[in-house]
Amino acid sequence: EKEVEERNAELRKANQKMEEEIIKIEQIEAEMRQQQQEQQIILDSIPAMIWYKDTESHLLRINKAAAASRGLPADQLKGKSFYEIYPDEAEQYYLEDLEVINSGIAKYGKVELLSTVSGQKCWVRKDKIPCRDRTGKVTGVIVFAVDITDLMRGEKELRTVRDRLTEKLEKRTAMYRQAMTALDSANMQIQQLIKNSNLVENGDSVVAARLLECEAYFEAVAVADRDTILSVSRKFADLFGYEPEEMAGMSLLELLSPQSYKQAPEMISAASNTVCETIFLKRDGTAFPAEVRSKFVVGEGRLVQVKAVRNLTERKLIEAELDRSVSLLHATLSATADGILAVTTAGELISFNEKLVEMWGISEEVKNSMDRTVRLTFLTKQVKDPRAFLRRVKEIYSDAEAEGYDLLEFKDGRTFERYTQPIRVGQNIIGRVWRFRDITAREKVAAMLGDSQRRFRAIFDSSFQFVSLLKPDGTLLEANQTSLDFAGINLQDVANRPFWEGPWWGGSQEIREQLQDAIARSAKGEFVRYEVEVKGANRTAIVDFSLKPVADETGKIVLLLPEGRDITESKQAQVALRQQVERERLIAQIQSRIRSSLDLKDILNTTVAEVREFLATDRVLIFRFRPDWNGEVVVESVGEEWLPLLEKVFDDCCFANSYIGQYLKGRILAVEDVRASNLNQCHINFLIECQVKANLVVPIVQQGIENREGNASCYVPKLWGLLIAHHCSKPRRWQQFDVDLLKQLGTQVAIAIEQSLLYQQLAAANQQLDSLANSDSLTQLANRRRFDEFLNREWEQCSSSQPLSLIMCDIDCFKLYNDNYGHQAGDACLQQVARAIGDTCTNVPPERLYLAARYGGEEFGVILPNTDIVAAQAVAEQIRSRIKVLAIPHIKSVVSDCVTLSLGVASISSGQNSPKMLIEAADQALYRAKSGGRDRVAVSQ
Repeated sequence: EKEVEERNAELRKANQKMEEEIIKIEQIEAEMRQQQQEQQIILDSIPAMIWYKDTESHLLRINKAAAASRGLPADQLKGKSFYEIYPDEAEQYYLEDLEVINSGIAKYGKVELLSTVSGQKCWVRKDKIPCRDRTGKVTGVIVFAVDITDLMRGEKELRTVRDRLTEKLEKRTAMYRQAMTALDSANMQIQQLIKNSNLVENGDSVVAARLLECEAYFEAVAVADRDTILSVSRKFADLFGYEPEEMAGMSLLELLSPQSYKQAPEMISAASNTVCETIFLKRDGTAFPAEVRSKFVVGEGRLVQVKAVRNLTERKLIEAELDRSVSLLHATLSATADGILAVTTAGELISFNEKLVEMWGISEEVKNSMDRTVRLTFLTKQVKDPRAFLRRVKEIYSDAEAEGYDLLEFKDGRTFERYTQPIRVGQNIIGRVWRFRDITAREKVAAMLGDSQRRFRAIFDSSFQFVSLLKPDGTLLEANQTSLDFAGINLQDVANRPFWEGPWWGGSQEIREQLQDAIARSAKGEFVRYEVEVKGANRTAIVDFSLKPVADETGKIVLLLPEGRDITESKQAQVALRQQVERERLIAQIQSRIRSSLDLKDILNTTVAEVREFLATDRVLIFRFRPDWNGEVVVESVGEEWLPLLEKVFDDCCFANSYIGQYLKGRILAVEDVRASNLNQCHINFLIECQVKANLVVPIVQQGIENREGNASCYVPKLWGLLIAHHCSKPRRWQQFDVDLLKQLGTQVAIAIEQSLLYQQLAAANQQLDSLANSDSLTQLANRRRFDEFLNREWEQCSSSQPLSLIMCDIDCFKLYNDNYGHQAGDACLQQVARAIGDTCTNVPPERLYLAARYGGEEFGVILPNTDIVAAQAVAEQIRSRIKVLAIPHIKSVVSDCVTLSLGVASISSGQNSPKMLIEAADQALYRAKSGGRDRVAVSQ
């Protein structure tokens, strides 16, 4: 009992430790899930689109903004290939990713169009950052994309407006210069005519001619004497809606808009070379803005004014558009997430937006300062490396054409991207624009994702990649050296032949037909991708194979681009992972079965069946050793076509001497080919007789407890048996996975066997304890305690329709028997009487579930469930008769010369409400039997 208790305590301790480890693992998993959830919340809170891809373009993580661009929840996109999400752009994305993966250098600031779920495309600024594991190996790429569609649209509109304004401005400027040149020329000639008196008579015609020339450069020209119009050009008359003749004699003031009357003095001023803007009225009452230039000339022998009028309607519209464009520019600069600073080529401030002030924390004093040194000093105080900052600024300003990009790290932990490029007006560089973007959050997310993925994932890098070039009909044009070396061939061996006839596709006709179908689909413009096994010179590889059509400028498919990446290692890792999961599942099932079941035979039978199915082998058995080291097959799972070995006994005289010690130390025997093995010939012949061609054996070792001198208990390993897997159909190369699985199962089987043995010992001990607690040691009948428990239970279960009877028995004159024959003889008498009562009760029908007990001293009781008073009386008579047949001598008895028995019988009646009342009724009946002469049966009334 002590050993059982100690072993049970050890088992409980081991189970408790295992449960604690399980709880600990669950807590770690919960913490990891919580950490992932928190990280996802952070990712989803970032407005930028974020993708995290492995080296094979499979999506490992995505935030809400990126998932929304495809119109799907993030969970549905996670794990998918980019070739599924962006089939048209995936190849280009992969090449860009590959450049980052191979170089390990991040790529920043690429502006490109991104497809959205609506079918439209948006402009994004994209950054790609390599993600590394603990060893520094690049295991993936983190992609950040910021939607800059509104910014690009604003910039495009600004450029369009700027170009249109520039064109109009240059055109008007040229016209103005030509007009002014013509006017100056005409004025000089007129002045010359005035000085030359002999040409006075012809001066008017010359002046008129010169004035007419001005019509080529001005919209309208008029000659006036103060406010009175003398003559007008055709354009002047058309501008106001009159005929030229109608306007002669009119006042200039009649043409003014009422709101411009205050400019009337200026219009008729005697000053020469005046310029003013005013508002005129046309004949139909329409108002228009105009520019008026006045100049005195000599006409008809007197000084007159030449009024040149230019309609400013278009210019005003252009100015309004320019104002709107400037407002748009300011709004764009204010709305952008970037800080923008514009300076001259000398570094003097031109303009900046409020975002720049916010990002750099620029004070009012610095913002209003025109001193470049003050600004630079303020900026350099914030960056980690002021010297590098100033050196880079100096390098940029030394080359007016330079464009630049770099990162700025701040003392407070922030990180900015810095872009710069020159400002051009036409062909001239007039300044430089600096753009700053805060990427602190992005850098933190990149670090967070990298750390998270390093803990959970190990990405297998591809070790093989080949590229070829095909005609649309599948004829091979080119193949790169990698693919040729893999197959061990030269280009001339396969060039200008159908691609599917190449050595790579020699695995089966089905593989070649699949390739032909893929080529036909790709030739119609479809991107095709699938996994396939390709044959090489020395090995077979699993390849992620794709066919991409290449079209010319007309859209015609002119080439096909096959590309393959070796994913053998990745696939093997997936298979190994699945095997590991299956192995752990199988081990967990067996552990659970061991914990929940005590049927050793069932546990062992189920184990060998599951192992045979899992290993896909022909036979799995458990061999148990006997003390002489021979043994037998106790459980077996075997295929129908192979010889069963269950319950066969095998004798091996050399096993004990050769292998016991080795198996106790954990020896594992893995034989790939029995016939070619180094086993003893007798073992080889034995295995061949059993149809075995490959053999895997692991020991089943128990950690038994033995009592030794000087050490109350110590653990001694005991070789219980062997767990064996047989492959009968052909030789088999056992994998390490197979060995590990069988080794683990051997340990679990040992635990199950030990647990079963301990349970059997415990059950025997409990049965012995139960017997001691509920049996009378002298008579081996139930004792008084058991009698009371049984009667109370039957009373509780008894209903009005189910009778319950009780027989109370007493040996007549037993005190005289003891006095005469002695107590030892009395004990022997009690034992004989008890056996007789028990033997008689065995004839009672089994449904009555009787209980015979020693009630106390020489008194016995028999409880008869489901028995009425008549049947109980009959049983009592049988007992009395059986005692008389024993004929135990009793010369001191007053009844007979042999031992006799008096019995009282009672059954449940309506007035009884407790077992005690039933016992009292039986005792009363026993008393009547005694007082009526003994050796008889009395029934309760």
